[in-house]
Amino acid sequence: MSFWRGKSGQVPPAALALLAGFVALPFLLYFIPPNWWRGDFRDPDAPVTRLQWQPQEGEPATGPTVGMSLGEDGFGTVLDAPALSVTRTSQRGGFVPDEPIAADVARFIRAIPREVVIEPSRERITTCTLEGPPSYSGKVVLVDGCPRFQDAGGKTPGPLVLGITHIHRDAQGYLALGLLDASPEFEIRFGEPDGIFSGVGCSKDEPVPAPPALAKACKVDTMRRIAVMKRKPLCSKDDVARLAAARTDNEAQQARLRAFHEACLATGKPAQQCPPPAAPAPYDIYHPDCILPGE
Repeated sequence: MSFWRGKSGQVPPAALALLAGFVALPFLLYFIPPNWWRGDFRDPDAPVTRLQWQPQEGEPATGPTVGMSLGEDGFGTVLDAPALSVTRTSQRGGFVPDEPIAADVARFIRAIPREVVIEPSRERITTCTLEGPPSYSGKVVLVDGCPRFQDAGGKTPGPLVLGITHIHRDAQGYLALGLLDASPEFEIRFGEPDGIFSGVGCSKDEPVPAPPALAKACKVDTMRRIAVMKRKPLCSKDDVARLAAARTDNEAQQARLRAFHEACLATGKPAQQCPPPAAPAPYDIYHPDCILPGE
């Protein structure tokens, strides 16, 4: 018997192999991404950074916002702004306009980058286990028309900000970002400290390369993804009661763990063979997303 001819009265193995190949071919082709047929072998799910806005020529129709200084080329700089105390609300409201920058401040902004997925082949869902998305302490500033993030305690602005939905003047005339006509909690001024900033992914900060034109103009070649940018509201009475109860429960749990550990040590066992004397406290009960009275 040979691979090509087979035994007398039987189908040759080569014919069976060819038949199996023809049957399997449609299934194999199904899993080839469409962009491969065009010679593009990039991940179709990989986000592409584009400039959502680029400044228009000509003089601005309005003056700069409160606290904004202008450079020689007319772009704005805002490094500090007073914080606005707001109460927590369940009514987010607001909307994202068609344009990412209001017309009365557009001339002062160089560009707004955003990420888009060209050909999503599956739903982009990130599932974190114990860790949550990265959180940042600091503020968003405007440096010569470039939105950048400055970490708390940092003396100089850092990476460009990726994820801005809209830039506009707030009711007091300051340059702000966030939804239009939303509750004050879901808006924050450029230069306003102590906001709530959450990133994308699971706990790790992964910088994104800036578009070449923006990197050259802003002299910064990395961007930071930020999904949530809003003010830190005052804690409500319910927040205060919930946090107090959670802290009391945690302290009782820590006391029980210490007691178990000490009882184990009293039996003569080494510490390595005993239950741990403490457990990590939940981050949110000692770092709440609101301002407690007296802080």
